[in-house]
Amino acid sequence: MDNTALTVATPILVSLITSGLTYMGLRHQYKSDLKKQEKIYKLEIDKLLLQHQNEIDKINSQLDAQVKLYEKNAQTDFTKDFMSDAIKNPKQAAEALTGLHELMKVIDKINPNSSK
Repeated sequence: MDNTALTVATPILVSLITSGLTYMGLRHQYKSDLKKQEKIYKLEIDKLLLQHQNEIDKINSQLDAQVKLYEKNAQTDFTKDFMSDAIKNPKQAAEALTGLHELMKVIDKINPNSSK
């Protein structure tokens, strides 16, 4: 009976050992592949983050340029309107300039560094 048990147990043990070694080998291979994929995806994510940051910087610079242009246009429009009104009604324009001058004096008294 010992011989029969050994005859049956030997192929079972051989197959169990083979299966265990195969499992451990595949498990190591999958872990290695997973690490490779993690590195690849991390590099791709970093690349995308850099691209998006560059796009954000580009959009911010475009917005800054638009704001400066808008301010410049607003100043030009104000000057144009003021000069147009001054030509139409010089007395009212002189009063407006006097009022602005008085306002600047008040602002200078409150905050002497504001006009500098």
